Amino acid sequence: VGQGAVESIIEARRGGGPFRSLDDLCQRIDLGKINKRMLESLIKCGACDAFGPRQAMLDKLDAVLATAQREQRDRASGQVGLFDLFGTAVEATRIEGTEAPRRELLGWEKELLGIYLSDHPLQEVTARLGDVVTAYLAELKDAGDDLVVVGCVVTSARKHITKNKQLMVFAQVEDLTGSAEVTVFPRTYEATHEVWNADEILLIIARVEQRDDAPQLLCEDAVRFDDAGIRAVREKLDERRAFLARKAKYAGPRQNGDRAPANGNGNGHGARAAERPVAPAADAPPVLVRFRSAFDYERSLALFQRIQVVLGAHPGASRVALELPRRQGSPQRIPTPFRVEISDALSAEIEREVGDVVEVVVGG
Repeated sequence: VGQGAVESIIEARRGGGPFRSLDDLCQRIDLGKINKRMLESLIKCGACDAFGPRQAMLDKLDAVLATAQREQRDRASGQVGLFDLFGTAVEATRIEGTEAPRRELLGWEKELLGIYLSDHPLQEVTARLGDVVTAYLAELKDAGDDLVVVGCVVTSARKHITKNKQLMVFAQVEDLTGSAEVTVFPRTYEATHEVWNADEILLIIARVEQRDDAPQLLCEDAVRFDDAGIRAVREKLDERRAFLARKAKYAGPRQNGDRAPANGNGNGHGARAAERPVAPAADAPPVLVRFRSAFDYERSLALFQRIQVVLGAHPGASRVALELPRRQGSPQRIPTPFRVEISDALSAEIEREVGDVVEVVVGG
């Protein structure tokens, strides 16, 4: 949607007031400057949500445009339009119909805006991430060269043909803390090629490769985030633990300074991950990190990235949830995979990191 189209829409809105429906919008804007594809983009990114479900508007856009174009042609030729005849404005009728699946809606937002605007694909699985994920993308620099399990959504996947005429993939993934690039070599891609699609939610077993610009993930396995995928990842990690145990048995005792194998939790994330408890104590009170003000997506994400560093430094048994106020309606509470030890130091460090934009509530 170019600048000229945007200015034309704003001019029509200034001249006639807020648009009241999709019909009203199409009849009042200059359809010589704004085409069907632009309108589809505005609908898909959420700019027209007040007029009805996005999928229903897309389904009826052709008919709405045909009526609007006919009315505009009549006015241009000096003929009296249907609504001019009765001296009435276009009725503010909300379009009714079915909505596209949530994942498709978020995919449209990511494609057109570069961010997930109304929600994030991982929100619906956040409560389960802590049961299998061993690292978050924002903390990969602290993972050394260890093997990690990350839960993420695929934002793009670019295929590449090697010198040996084999297919591999370079994928961009993100979670609620950050983003990273994943390299999928030919043998792994052959075994996992079905899952490398935009907007797929995956569990990825990968080795971290530390680079000067940013850590990169070298994929060893990838599965969809569902019950079957969680079982598959756990079985893979069990196999790896058994292999390392056999290797340690025949290799003899390690000398001082030797690198330790993946820890007993099976997450391959070194001593730092081993400090994280596997399960919370039954009597451990929950911790609520409550945001005092509503922020946009980018600001909320930046604040959470700073808070999660503090949470990761205080492992314990108490589950952590975020409470995000909304500009309209009740606050949204989001469970996180973090479990912490409650202390004054935890609250003080969070306040030092982000100021007074949040408050920490024990048992909230």
